[in-house]
Amino acid sequence: MRLSVAEQQIILETLREYDPEARVFLFGSRTDDHAKGGDIDVLCLSSRLDRQGRRRARRALSDRLGGQRVDLVVSASESKLFVRMVLPDAVPLS
Repeated sequence: MRLSVAEQQIILETLREYDPEARVFLFGSRTDDHAKGGDIDVLCLSSRLDRQGRRRARRALSDRLGGQRVDLVVSASESKLFVRMVLPDAVPLS
């Protein structure tokens, strides 16, 4: 995984401010130690984060991570097609 422990903590703590019960995963190119570059793709399983909360959380993540680009996907359910596609290879942040 191409995120420092500090970056992982920032992501987890930021999203838990919006939903303490959220399950947070990293997916995409940052899970590949051999890849280079790329934004930070985060999946947040939460029934509390609405559209406005997602925008605020994404902005807070980018600010706290020094302006890095963050793609934040929020879903209340694991049954959504996109979630089912990325979850098997996603790395849980805890």
